Amino acid sequence: MRKLTTDQKKLLDKWCQEHSEIAGNIWFRISDCEEFTTDFYDELEALNDTEILYQNIESYVQDWNG
Repeated sequence: MRKLTTDQKKLLDKWCQEHSEIAGNIWFRISDCEEFTTDFYDELEALNDTEILYQNIESYVQDWNG
């Protein structure tokens, strides 16, 4: 299992700070969140594409506590 890279985490931290009402929510799902755009996902994917990127992002945002 590959984890998120430092660059991916930096981008996600920025997103989470901008969307603090969403970040840290155990029920967060990328597919249900209009604020999590396809372009943003593509940017994260371009940094390090893995089979479980989707799951890693969801876990990271769910666990985030800024």
